[in-house]
Amino acid sequence: MKKRLIVFIVSVVVMVLTLALVSSAEDTVYSDKWGKLMWELDMTTGELTVTGEGRLNSLTDNTKAWGPYKDKIKKVVIGEGVNGIGAGSFKDCTALTEVVISNTVTYIGDNTFMGCTALTNVSISQSVTSIGVMAFRDCTSLDTIVLPDSITNIGNSAFWGCTSLKNITISKAVADLDNYTFYLCTGLESIVLPDSITRIGNQAFYGCTSLKDITFRSVMEIGNSAFYGCTALGSITLPNSVVSMGEEVFYSCSALESITLSSNLLSIPNRAFKDCSSLKEITIPDSVKSIGELAFDFCSSLERIIIGDGVDSIGDEAFMYCTSLKSVHIYSDFILATITSEDSYGELIKRAVNIVTYKGVKVPAYFTTAFSHSESYFLDGKEFTIHSGHAHVWVTRDCKQGTLCSECGLKIDKILDHSFTNYVSDGNATCTEDGTKTAKCDKCEVNNTITDIGSALGHNWSAASCTLPRTCLRCALTEGASEGHSFTNYVSDGNITCTEDGTKTAKCDKCDVTDTVPDVDSKYGHNWRAPTCTEPSVCVRCLITEGESLGGHIFTNYVSDGNATYTEDGTKTAKCDRCDATNTVPDEGSKLGLAEKFRNECKALHDKMSDEEQFVAYRDLLLLYSSLTEEEKESVSSHYDILKTFIADYNKKAEVVNDSMAEATKLSLSPITVYFGAVSSLWFVLKKLFRL
Repeated sequence: MKKRLIVFIVSVVVMVLTLALVSSAEDTVYSDKWGKLMWELDMTTGELTVTGEGRLNSLTDNTKAWGPYKDKIKKVVIGEGVNGIGAGSFKDCTALTEVVISNTVTYIGDNTFMGCTALTNVSISQSVTSIGVMAFRDCTSLDTIVLPDSITNIGNSAFWGCTSLKNITISKAVADLDNYTFYLCTGLESIVLPDSITRIGNQAFYGCTSLKDITFRSVMEIGNSAFYGCTALGSITLPNSVVSMGEEVFYSCSALESITLSSNLLSIPNRAFKDCSSLKEITIPDSVKSIGELAFDFCSSLERIIIGDGVDSIGDEAFMYCTSLKSVHIYSDFILATITSEDSYGELIKRAVNIVTYKGVKVPAYFTTAFSHSESYFLDGKEFTIHSGHAHVWVTRDCKQGTLCSECGLKIDKILDHSFTNYVSDGNATCTEDGTKTAKCDKCEVNNTITDIGSALGHNWSAASCTLPRTCLRCALTEGASEGHSFTNYVSDGNITCTEDGTKTAKCDKCDVTDTVPDVDSKYGHNWRAPTCTEPSVCVRCLITEGESLGGHIFTNYVSDGNATYTEDGTKTAKCDRCDATNTVPDEGSKLGLAEKFRNECKALHDKMSDEEQFVAYRDLLLLYSSLTEEEKESVSSHYDILKTFIADYNKKAEVVNDSMAEATKLSLSPITVYFGAVSSLWFVLKKLFRL
């Protein structure tokens, strides 16, 4: 019993340790060198980061580097400095969903992401120029990818089997869409090929069963089986740039109802449209020299065929099993010249075809087999017309009207090809893409517009500026980086204060942009003015105050203002002992008094005064004197004596006048006599009054 218990306990401990080790392993970060580079895999997040400088070496041995952990990698980040990704580096990383490629990587090697079935997001930088063979083959979850214009080469089978791919933008620098590029991309619905592409490789879109629309303008060559099995493709126009197509090019495009062939196409290859069961009509342009074997085999909806006058060979069974065929318009003089009734096939035509005109010439073997197996379908009264039989003389044949044979009256809708010789640029070329040129038909009003090959203008670069990189003056494309401003000569903006730094501004040495920055340590500090009697200390710049005033003015030395009168005190003024402030106060006791007035006016008496002036002056002085106090009279006694002297002199004069007036009275009473009599009488009163 004890042994069993011990065994059980040991087993539990082992299990716990094992789980702990597994858990610890899951949380481990693995890192190591691979070539010149370092790699690090965080097992918690599944993120693999590759850093360093140089090329990421190919990884074909899953026992090396991150090979043993491929099924744990969820995200790959290729760091700055890595310039290339070697072949097979991340092949079969089935958990990988996201890839970020730095702008130093220039190529993605062969098989790099092949079999990454969970990959949905790939960010390819503008530095990548090449994508290797089968680089993204069988990335079945990848639905969108943008190939930047830096890419010039896409290896064959690059996107083979990317069944979820719906949208792809192809670089405008790619010249060749290599073989198998989109082989079995069953989710691809539409694609526009840039004008740079001149070749579509073999089986490039093989089995793209959802492809409904494809546009290209400059393709010259379309490879074998390029659109084999594109069962959703309903219509397509091959531009006039196309000169050759490979075998089985549209084999089994079962939804294809209409196709416009290039006017420069040289041949219809073997099985080119085999099993295009929805195709109703085909016009073979005059440029085509031959129609290959089984070219339209099993085109069961084909009703009408127009064969241009350049065809000189139709391959065996070219139109086999075209069960709906009603008419064949043959404009080839070579073909028409070889049809005859001497061959058994001629008898077939007689019985099965409503022949417009028939004149015997030989039918070559290649033509007798062109419609083989048609007897069972075209007998029993079905209309099947071959326009043939004699040398037609065509009239009214031009660019607008059909043609009419003047001998047999046959009307057909074949019209002459336009003639376009004088092409003029439409002025729509861009820096990177050719524009178009248009010509008016030499025989009618129809215009034809084609690509003006080599008309791309190229960029017209302006120099980089402080804020903008090098810029094309035509298309505004930018390249590189801006130069940045250069500010060297900073000048103060004059906004410095006592307590805060100001700013300084410089004009860019290369443009008119200005830059304003703090003028560090430019503040002035306060410039204090000493406190005054009434104000505290003041900064003469910012007027801020500090502390207290000196406590008011001090006035000690008052000086009379000399404005005292005889009857009122004057004022006195003192200047502050510390400042220029003044203070004026009443000067008590400073009035002059009437005695002083008396003295001054006595001093003003003089003997040159007229009699009238003397009389008034003496009168006023005597009245003033009478108003003085005894004390004041005593103080002016000397001046009073002067007054009396003047009055005594005046009295003598008055007495003489008085005597003269008395004498005059006796003679007559003239006005002057009366005047002097009045003066004499007044003077008598004065003498009595003042006891002179």
